[in-house]
Amino acid sequence: SEMRATGGHWALTPILDIARDPRWGRIEETMGEDPYLMTAMGVAGVKGFQGEPNSTQFAADKVVATLKHLTGHGQPQAGVNIAPAHIGKRELHEIFLPPFEAAVKLAKAGSIMASYNEIDGIPSHVNQPLLQDIVRDEWGFDGVVVSDYYAIAELVSRHSLYQDDAQAAIAALSSGVDMETPDRQTFVHLVKLVQSGQLQEALIDRAVRRVLTMKFRLGLFEQPFVDASQADALVGAPAQREFARQVAEKSMVLLKNDGLLPLDAGKLRSLAVIGPHANETLLGGYSSIPKQTVSIVAGLRDKLKGQVRVDYAPGT
Repeated sequence: SEMRATGGHWALTPILDIARDPRWGRIEETMGEDPYLMTAMGVAGVKGFQGEPNSTQFAADKVVATLKHLTGHGQPQAGVNIAPAHIGKRELHEIFLPPFEAAVKLAKAGSIMASYNEIDGIPSHVNQPLLQDIVRDEWGFDGVVVSDYYAIAELVSRHSLYQDDAQAAIAALSSGVDMETPDRQTFVHLVKLVQSGQLQEALIDRAVRRVLTMKFRLGLFEQPFVDASQADALVGAPAQREFARQVAEKSMVLLKNDGLLPLDAGKLRSLAVIGPHANETLLGGYSSIPKQTVSIVAGLRDKLKGQVRVDYAPGT
């Protein structure tokens, strides 16, 4: 609701990568290694972003969800990001595809992002058997397939499959990628490719139709702008902050308690907080700085003000 109020309509989440190699540097983005857990969380996440899948229109406080990254991204060779994923057909269908399939069939996810990696030598952005035969024909997905950042150009620079960006654009669009992100680098050639007879105009129509349908479902042609004052009042509002606190408390998992917890402020004189991230708000590599942040140290000092002295050291 906060995102929609500020003019954002399309969320590049939830991430449904099954993390099977702890060496992989992007493992912190995922929800783990278990396909069932990922499926349940993914379906719930899509419904949270988009609402219940019972209408052709998105509600005014909902946004489009994007399933990522299709697929095998979480099991790259030697744990190297974007490296080939050596996954057999059975493992692909039993482990890596079920969360995406469920999010499409049960929650009607609006968009899917293809993954950087290749499976069995085929990069996902030109994997027509995956993007068309499985995703659209078998699952019935009718939304938008979007590229990962610069991934179509990487069909040339990383995968060495095509001579130039124009040929990569033809391959990706023909395979089922409808939109290029973050900027026009390869799809900018599409018009000239049609004019020269190298690309069927119907393929562009197909992609454009899917993107426009998503915008119609969001109501953007009827209401393209937002009320800035309303957005400012909603973002970080007390009710939103209270809800976020409840979510944080209920999602905590305590593996072991030998009787130390919960701490009793009445029995403490001082509390030591040690660690390099305790005095900053760690939001991840994709976050900007929100209107207000609270670090662990600041939160404890505010909570225990006048009762307990809180000392902080980076420690390392």
